[in-house]
Amino acid sequence: MGEEPARGVVVVSDTSPILNLFLVEHLDLLRKLFGEIVIPPSVANELTSYGAVVDGDWMRGVAERDREEMSRMQLLLDSGEAEAIVVAIEICAGLLLADERRGRREAAARGLRVTGILGVLAHAKERGLISSRGSVLDEMIVHAGFWIGEELRVQLLSGVGEAP
Repeated sequence: MGEEPARGVVVVSDTSPILNLFLVEHLDLLRKLFGEIVIPPSVANELTSYGAVVDGDWMRGVAERDREEMSRMQLLLDSGEAEAIVVAIEICAGLLLADERRGRREAAARGLRVTGILGVLAHAKERGLISSRGSVLDEMIVHAGFWIGEELRVQLLSGVGEAP
C-alpha cells in the first residue's frame, strides 16, 4: 500500500481492480483517486464483456509496442496482466493496479510500483471517499466474487480500527 499516489501520476490498471469496483458500483473511486487510468486493449475487452463502459473521459486505452516482451510476458501471465505490465513499463507509469500475486511479482521485479484493490480501498478511506473499507470489501466478496483469506481480512480491518 505505502504512501498515497498523487493525482496526476500515470496509473495503468489490469482488469481486476476496475472490474471489482464496477461490480459493486464504486468505480468512481479510481477516477477520484487518480484522475485518469490507462488500460491496455485486452483489459478494455474484458471489462466490456462484463458490461462495464470504458469511459473515455478518464480511461485511456494504450496498446503495448514491444511485441517480443509481450510474447515473453504471456508465457507467464494472462493477456490483461501481461499487457498492463508492458504498457506500464513503456509509458513509465508511476503505479500499476493489479491483484494477482504472480502479476504483482513480475511487475515489481521489473521495477514497477504496484498496488491492488486493497491499497485502493485504503487510499479511498484515507481521503474520506468511503467511510469503511470493510463494507466495500464485503460488497466485493458477496457481489463480485472477490476472495480474501479471513486472516488477511481481519488483519486489514483491525489495522485501521474497523471491526472485522
